[in-house]
Amino acid sequence: MPEPLHPPAYAGGVSAELINETGGKGFDVIVSSLPWSAFSGELQNELLEAIQRSLAEGGKFVTPIYLWSYPFLTSWKFRRRLRKIFPEVRSVRTVWKNLPPTFVYVAEKTKNTR
Repeated sequence: MPEPLHPPAYAGGVSAELINETGGKGFDVIVSSLPWSAFSGELQNELLEAIQRSLAEGGKFVTPIYLWSYPFLTSWKFRRRLRKIFPEVRSVRTVWKNLPPTFVYVAEKTKNTR
């Protein structure tokens, strides 16, 4: 079995340094096109929690998902993890002109976000 993919080290690690550049308030928007379904559940949780901590209150996390992956269990598990960490999650319409077609999750950090 091939070894699991690992994102670049900065994905979860340097965010504290970058947040300092925002005056400590966090980011208004983080956009990521990481291949979520290629990562283990543990790594997905680690990255999503780092992203959540890096956002300012009211900040948004935006990530595209390929439409072909939607019916697979890994996609459903990712959505469940995303909703566990970000209670406010919506999906934006499918972009059919993209190849392959995608839809986009938009998650918002609210006061109730842990």
